[in-house]
Amino acid sequence: MAHAKRWKEEAELLVEEMQQIVLFWEWDAAHWDERGKTFRLDDCHILDGHCGYVQRQATLHHSFIQKCQSSWSDIIMLAKQLDQTKEAYNPATLSRMIEQAADNTNPDEDRGDC
Repeated sequence: MAHAKRWKEEAELLVEEMQQIVLFWEWDAAHWDERGKTFRLDDCHILDGHCGYVQRQATLHHSFIQKCQSSWSDIIMLAKQLDQTKEAYNPATLSRMIEQAADNTNPDEDRGDC
């Protein structure tokens, strides 16, 4: 029983860390969006490279958010299901839920940076 409780605690910590990573990417994407607004039109004419870099960074960070959310959705759903079920400490239940989550993933899908 102690191992199961420890596993549940680890799952909760994992979900929290995943949520914090998404929040960071959201903050960072907003930061790059704001940096893009600080250039004046005449500045962009002179600094095309800088404007392009800022736009690329903003787009890249927005894509990180989407990749993380899509990559981790099954894991977060599984952790929430385990939290709600009374059989979460039953090894057979855990194995079945993990297998179901694994069946829902596509191994050929590009997981990107998450």
